Amino acid sequence: MSFSFRTSFFKIAFLYSILVPARASTNSTELCSSNFHEFDNGYNASGSISMPGPRVNDSYPASTWTWSKYIVDLVDDDRSQSTIWQQFGLQTSPLQNLSDPSLPFTGCAIGFEDPTSAGSKTAENDDGTCTSVLTPDCVQELIASVNATASSWSGTMSENINCLSLLPTYQTSSSKCYQQWSGLIGTQFLPASFSSTPNPGACQGVNPGDSNAANLSFFGWSDGTAAPDNFTYYDRAIRSPTPFLVAMWLKPANGSGNAIGVSSSGSSGAWADTQLLCIPGNKTEPGSRSIETADQAAPSASSTPTGTGTGTGAKPTTSKPSDAGRLQGFSSGMALLVALVFCLAL
Repeated sequence: MSFSFRTSFFKIAFLYSILVPARASTNSTELCSSNFHEFDNGYNASGSISMPGPRVNDSYPASTWTWSKYIVDLVDDDRSQSTIWQQFGLQTSPLQNLSDPSLPFTGCAIGFEDPTSAGSKTAENDDGTCTSVLTPDCVQELIASVNATASSWSGTMSENINCLSLLPTYQTSSSKCYQQWSGLIGTQFLPASFSSTPNPGACQGVNPGDSNAANLSFFGWSDGTAAPDNFTYYDRAIRSPTPFLVAMWLKPANGSGNAIGVSSSGSSGAWADTQLLCIPGNKTEPGSRSIETADQAAPSASSTPTGTGTGTGAKPTTSKPSDAGRLQGFSSGMALLVALVFCLAL
């Protein structure tokens, strides 16, 4: 089967062989593959946003974590169809080895699939806080709820984590986030204990703190398949920032006092840090369909969340660390998403 990486001027053909798990647009956990080749020849668009790296106390070294989204329009020439893939990566500065089991904390990264505001001009201009992609009330609820759960896990719970249990109630009508996205995909991207490297349940590159499109990022998904001349999915991907939640908390001590602020019994000192950021993908590569072209082709009216925000900056919404403790081919009833989470064979 022959596939091409598409630009406006040329195609680079390469072979593709991978098992793609299909799923409905509901909660999911990670699935792994060592043959993720969609980005072998580059990507069409990307975007990044930075956040302060976690500091478990004042003496812990400061850092900057930059999360990036990469988008590729992959054309299957044999079937005359195009599939849009998105994947995510993290660069730490100064460079950190986030697969090091001596890290005092663990954490989850969760991507929000297909927010209902996707494709709207308001969402496209989000300032990184997600308050133009999700409602401000939803953002506030997410940060408070997730950080409270992460704090309750601090020093007591770090292994066999289902990251989506950080968000247990978003599907209920009482939630301020009700129906504001269609699915979630998450991974515990940091070592779960002081002896594990990496967490065997996580899908990630050798060092998730040095991952990008060329060095396997720790998860990605497909937005769907359409005819090669149908740019609906591609335009939506580059115009819509992706909400991305990062929650971290202290691992239990291993009996040698390795956990900062936590006794060997795990009974004292709790720390958690939760940040919500919206990662853009509107920096298009030369030869690729541009954001300007996508904007011109967009419908004049697109769905937006109730409540808006504006700005051109790039900053995540964050908790204060806790010291206390394309659309064709899918049914109208439900958009079927194809998801993939992958890891590098060691």
